[in-house]
Amino acid sequence: MTSILRYAVQQQLIRYNPAYDLEGSIQKPETEHRPALELEEIPLLLERIDAYKGRRLTTLAIQLNLLVFVRSSELRFARWSEIGNVPVNSP
Repeated sequence: MTSILRYAVQQQLIRYNPAYDLEGSIQKPETEHRPALELEEIPLLLERIDAYKGRRLTTLAIQLNLLVFVRSSELRFARWSEIGNVPVNSP
């Protein structure tokens, strides 16, 4: 928000950035690190992913992420040009 309003000041759309007054008044939530799964827990995770009744695309994305180990944003915003020539087995 501060950056957007700073831009508005630079473009002379507004005279003052009101977000400066908010700086430090809202605390960021404390980061909570979660432990990695134990090796024994992986089969249960895979079963639960397979049993998921939501969107098929969600299941496929999670399964792909388990294979390539990238951040979810990198997977969501990936381009085909970044994937390269991945061989595909035809039926």
